[in-house]
Amino acid sequence: MQVQLLVHRGEVESAAELQWEIYRNTQQLDDYRRLVELATEHGLPTDYRQRACDWLIARLDKAPETPFTFSPSAVNSLLEIYLFEHRLADALALCADRPVDPGLLRKLARALGNPDDSLPLYMRLVRSEVRNTDNRSYRQGIALLQELHGTLETAAQRQVFAQSLIQLRTEFKAKRNFIKWLNEAFAQ
Repeated sequence: MQVQLLVHRGEVESAAELQWEIYRNTQQLDDYRRLVELATEHGLPTDYRQRACDWLIARLDKAPETPFTFSPSAVNSLLEIYLFEHRLADALALCADRPVDPGLLRKLARALGNPDDSLPLYMRLVRSEVRNTDNRSYRQGIALLQELHGTLETAAQRQVFAQSLIQLRTEFKAKRNFIKWLNEAFAQ
């Protein structure tokens, strides 16, 4: 409300700075969207898109200041922005060597659209699910594989997928229920 009041009074730059502080405290995508919309709508000189990304990048490898309070991790917040902005190459590079929220990783895999790019992400998600060692997670892993399988277009992609299934069968051979359901879903 205070941001809207400042905008109504014509103090748009003050409103944007307040919205920036709100985003820094919450790291919520909706607060980022409001900030970008405000800056764009009023033609503000500050590039808040870049400012937010630079701020998050600087925080990527820092430990949280208060580890016992809920605060989104910088990597997940940055990934959300990249997905929102359709900066898929940046999102893919960010995920390459960092743990990220599985839901965001799945959104990225879906957004990529190309099975050659999304297969490694799906396999990462499947492995994460299977490591949970419960039947619900096993079924979720199978569902992810089926989702991926539905996107395959070429014989080469199907071959890579088949090789990935062989790797999963070898890697998780001790997980009998998972292997049973994997074999039912994808006959050898």
